[in-house]
Amino acid sequence: MNSVMDDNKVLTLINSERITMPEQVSLLFEVEDLVVASPATVSRCGMVFNDYKDFGWRPYVDSWLQSQTNKNYKRFVSYMRSHFDTYLDITLDFKRLNCVEIVPVPELCAVKSLCKLLQCLARPENCFGQDRNDIDTFGYMTKLWFLFW
Repeated sequence: MNSVMDDNKVLTLINSERITMPEQVSLLFEVEDLVVASPATVSRCGMVFNDYKDFGWRPYVDSWLQSQTNKNYKRFVSYMRSHFDTYLDITLDFKRLNCVEIVPVPELCAVKSLCKLLQCLARPENCFGQDRNDIDTFGYMTKLWFLFW
């Protein structure tokens, strides 16, 4: 496969037969993992693999919080950022050390699920009654929504 990805676009089969790909043909490879890929294949495809353990959950959460762009969500984002920083590492450590999962859930999948739940349920309009400027109530409600997970 490496030779197909070179500029010469020659596919060499197992029986040593060579097939030249026309200029207008491009190949797209979708793989589940890189277990059997050589460094040459990875460099030719332009793949970059980053392990979750290198970065943790913060890049995903930062990206999710940045996607909350509605001007009514500015306070929501600041409260949620504070809650993630305060509670998430403690919660994930507790889960990893003290809980037995019947169906194991990777940490990043749990964080993604939390973000989806917060996006669906923890909306500023769900917090306020008559007084839409009650910041104390809003801060308290965001904490309750976060800890509900």
